[in-house]
Amino acid sequence: MMLNLATNKEITSTCITQVPITDLVIRTVEELAAQDGMTPLKIENRTRTMIYNNDMLPGLDYEADTAPVAAGHDPTYVPSVDS
Repeated sequence: MMLNLATNKEITSTCITQVPITDLVIRTVEELAAQDGMTPLKIENRTRTMIYNNDMLPGLDYEADTAPVAAGHDPTYVPSVDS
């Protein structure tokens, strides 16, 4: 399911353009979730054991990205509107 963040309605089009997730998109999704009474996402296995985010656990190689991702990014890109 895809959601139009401006209208909070499901998109029914079969043509979807993937774009980078920005801080604005993240804040908008969090606000919509709060309005709908959603709580933070918790992932559990079938025995209901919580599965945690492994990004910052000790023993795992983790390097914070300090440089912005520029590969494949076109700052002049404007999505086309298909009817």
